[in-house]
Amino acid sequence: MKTFLKMLGTILAGAVITFFSIALGYNLYNHTSSELPQVYANEGIYEGSNIAVVGENTVVRYIYHYSEDNQELIYEEKAPSYLQGLDTEGVKEALEGYEVCELTSDNLVLRKIIQGRSNTHYSIGEKDGYVAVFFENGILKEKTATPIDGLDPQIKAQIIKGIKINGSEELIRCLEDIES
Repeated sequence: MKTFLKMLGTILAGAVITFFSIALGYNLYNHTSSELPQVYANEGIYEGSNIAVVGENTVVRYIYHYSEDNQELIYEEKAPSYLQGLDTEGVKEALEGYEVCELTSDNLVLRKIIQGRSNTHYSIGEKDGYVAVFFENGILKEKTATPIDGLDPQIKAQIIKGIKINGSEELIRCLEDIES
């Protein structure tokens, strides 16, 4: 008899818990959805205000500024999902160390200062009789189609010695000067 009462008590407790869980779930389902605030509008701003947020079509531009050589590296991408729906403060929290320079529904511009030198240092030299570009550490970046033998003797001597280049823009200008 004692076992039967124990089992009956357990069944009744389970039935009461199940009943209250169903009642609570039903209540939440029927009453909460209309009371939840509409946080973000489809156009990428908070509904009823002019606060811009990152949308799914927002282009994010990352600007990395290297303090030692003042080089800037810029990278663009479509807004990643973890940034979508965030306003300026939300972006600052999500991406520590970045400065939010601009935020509109179309663009997000972020800037980060990196202590040290950039990796955009090159040298122009010679490889297999052609003008070549090397990374600062001596690894070949690319071999151009410009033969070294057809160049002005002074330029040829500079290339054989190695021309140090700082930054991608300077590299492009220097290669254009060599080829012209």
